[in-house]
Amino acid sequence: MTHRLFTATFIDNSLFENIYPGLKDDFRKACTGKWVERENLHFTYQFIGDTETNKANEMKEALGEYLKHYDSVLDIGILGAFPNPRKPRVLFIGISNPDGFVQEINTGMEKILRKFGYHPDHSKFSPHVTLLRVKTFEPVLFEDAFMRNKSLHAGSMPGFEVRLIESKLTPLGPVYKFFKIFCHFFLFCVFIY
Repeated sequence: MTHRLFTATFIDNSLFENIYPGLKDDFRKACTGKWVERENLHFTYQFIGDTETNKANEMKEALGEYLKHYDSVLDIGILGAFPNPRKPRVLFIGISNPDGFVQEINTGMEKILRKFGYHPDHSKFSPHVTLLRVKTFEPVLFEDAFMRNKSLHAGSMPGFEVRLIESKLTPLGPVYKFFKIFCHFFLFCVFIY
């Protein structure tokens, strides 16, 4: 059995309760695409991919020192687009962490995952929350909407958690579950999410 895994921090989605409807409405005429559901808003440290059960269990144990709660502030803003607002594929909001824990956590987990044969993306780690995956867009309208919302600030979180997540792809979009493994009686493992 394989599990599609990644490490991530989920965002307090109540921060987007008031701003998300207006943001979607402002981009409605500028583009089409798939907005991420508020309950699924997160930023990814590493996308690990399909992993066999035994290896996934070992990874979770090895990453244990990082998979916990941190009393460290996350500041959520400013709006961005990959690769840029003129040719957008993704609309996102950036994450900053003044005390630098997020960068340290990412570096530490990356070192551990390398021991399992994981090869990280060589681009610089830049924590961000994907809001919209763009399918089609009108260049002028998109850039106008982007500039109107560029300084958007969703708020701050006083602390955050790092989790190992399993992603199950469905026709309606991905379903995310915290990955936990409990072994009983040394004979079999029961997977609890």
